[in-house]
Amino acid sequence: MNPFTTGGALLRVVSGINYFNSHSGPGIRKAREEGDYALARDIQVKGTSRFAEYINPKLKITYEIYGQENIPQDGPVLIVPNHQGYADILLIYSIFKHMQTGFIAKKELSKIGIIQKAAEYTGTIFLNRGDARGAIQVINEGTERLKRGDSLVIFPEGTRSKGGPARHFKAGSLKFAQKAKVPVLPVTIEGTYHTFEEYGSFRPAHYKCIIHPLVHIEEMDRREQASVHSLIEKTVFDGLKELTGKEVTFIEE
Repeated sequence: MNPFTTGGALLRVVSGINYFNSHSGPGIRKAREEGDYALARDIQVKGTSRFAEYINPKLKITYEIYGQENIPQDGPVLIVPNHQGYADILLIYSIFKHMQTGFIAKKELSKIGIIQKAAEYTGTIFLNRGDARGAIQVINEGTERLKRGDSLVIFPEGTRSKGGPARHFKAGSLKFAQKAKVPVLPVTIEGTYHTFEEYGSFRPAHYKCIIHPLVHIEEMDRREQASVHSLIEKTVFDGLKELTGKEVTFIEE
C-alpha cells in the first residue's frame, strides 16, 4: 500500500513536503544553476532537517541513535542502510542534520508529483529496476554527484523488508562509491516499518539506529572491493541482531 493514498497523517506529511519544495527548492535550483553546489547542499540540508523536525512530533516518532560519532562532518559519502519501510527516508533526514543526502530510489516513486519535485531538489536519482542500460546511466550520474561533493543513500536490498526477512545486499550497489572513490557509511535501521507498513496506516513508532564506522572502499584493492559488499552487509545485519536480540533471516533469491 502506498502511504500517499492513505488519509490521516498523510496531510501533515504532504504539508511538510510542500513547505520544503516551496521554501528550499527555489534556492537550491538557483545555486545549482550558478554552479554553487556547496550552497545548494547547505540550503537542502537545512530544509530536510526542518522537514524532519516538523514531521517527527506530528507522527509521534521517537529515536534511539547509536554511533553518532561516526557521522562524518561532511561528504561526500555513500550511505548504505538496510531497508525496512518508507520512513527510512525520514530517519536519514533526522540523523544527518548537518550533511546533505540524496537517494537512489525506485522509479515508481517519481510518478507522485510532490515526490518528483522534492527528489529533484534533494538530488535523488530514480532507478528503473530491470533496465540494464538505464542502470548504467544511473551509476554514471550518481558517480558524478559524488565527485562534485554530494552524498547519496542507497538501499542495497532493493526493496523494503517491512519487518520481515531481509534480502542480501546486491554487489552492484557499491559501484557508485567504487567509481567515485568515496567511503561507504553502513547504517543499521530498526523499527521504521511500524510507522506505516505494519498496519497499512500511519502509527506512532520508536526507531533504533546504529551508525557504523566508515569503510574506506577507496583505499582497497580490486580483490578487496569485490567482496566488500558482503562485509558491509554483515556489519549492518549484525547491528540489526544487536538491536532486536533476534537472528536475521534472509529471503533467498
